[in-house]
Amino acid sequence: MKFRVKSQLDHIEKGGILDDCGPSSVAALVAWASAYQVDPSAADGIAMKKKITGQKDIDGKSDNGSSLAQLIQVARGFGAKARWAKSWEDVVESAKKGAGIGVHVQQPIGYPEGQEVSAWNEKWKKWWAKTDKAHLRAGYGHMTAAGFDVEEGTWYWACPTRSGKGAEAFGVKISEANLRKIADSKRVSGKTKTPDYRHTIIVEWPGRNVAPVPPTPVQVPTPVAPVKARVSLDEVIDAKLDAPVKVAAPKKAKDDSKFKEEIDALGRVHWGSKADEAGKILARGLEETRGKKMVEKIKWVFANTGIDEALLEACRVGLSSGLAVMLATGAPLLDMTTQDFRTVGSAALAAAIQVVVRALNPDDAKFGVGKAKAARAAEKLAALGTRAK
Repeated sequence: MKFRVKSQLDHIEKGGILDDCGPSSVAALVAWASAYQVDPSAADGIAMKKKITGQKDIDGKSDNGSSLAQLIQVARGFGAKARWAKSWEDVVESAKKGAGIGVHVQQPIGYPEGQEVSAWNEKWKKWWAKTDKAHLRAGYGHMTAAGFDVEEGTWYWACPTRSGKGAEAFGVKISEANLRKIADSKRVSGKTKTPDYRHTIIVEWPGRNVAPVPPTPVQVPTPVAPVKARVSLDEVIDAKLDAPVKVAAPKKAKDDSKFKEEIDALGRVHWGSKADEAGKILARGLEETRGKKMVEKIKWVFANTGIDEALLEACRVGLSSGLAVMLATGAPLLDMTTQDFRTVGSAALAAAIQVVVRALNPDDAKFGVGKAKAARAAEKLAALGTRAK
């Protein structure tokens, strides 16, 4: 299976502006990852990016750049699974299972000698060499796509400046070592200090997992010093939409309620007795704090009920659960999407609801009222005294 190019050359703006390499490359990645079950065009990718981000583009102006985080969302918009790469080994292993690899580059800095890119690139490289050598030395931010063909045992790399027609209908064959050098171009150019894999994204198709690859000789890549810097959010040159293309939104999986167990437990609570219990404690509190300030009334409630304990426990478990899920997303904190934060919030809420259920459970003495709370305090003091002896 050859890697088909999704060319951005069909979307040139006034003045020769090309700013749609990001969504064009994502279209190629989604098509490859799905084994062309889904085959969006460059225009489809541009339309999906516009739909998701709401980002406007002015014809003739390079103003529609994308971050890698946005391109992950574009891929998800087509129904694919997309994420940041965790290591170069993760890149290779995922590609050999059928995933598409998005590679953010500073083209053509640090590229292997003689590496084919595109006719467009060769034309402008010669032009810049004569008219703007500084631009040629600096390179330009760009997004490209790659994939591994298991049957051939071959890597393909596709720059969206290829025409997508004739000799440039497909990506070029490339070695893993050369692909890694290209992925390292951002660091080599001095634009960032982050290693190669931090400039890649992995696009997978749900349910697709190709046959394992036979063992091949290990290729030794150019060593990269480990760094602690967060992934760069340099904007890649992106997208201009000539004509909107309607792309069907992916169907959302049905959620049978994340809180079913907690809701069922709430349904077993005897609300009549709870209301009676609350009324009695309220009347008792008003009687014992008559003529006192509101602060004293609140202190009485805390001293004679388990409300303060329940609130603190709910906050504690909610924050700890939310933090655990936040770290599990794998995305840099500042690049978390709305969906990521909704997932974190759902986890925190579910944990807090469990505390509410405990507080309402008549068989759970932790959050008791009046004498029950005092009795627990006495038991703790007695236990401390016993240990002291």
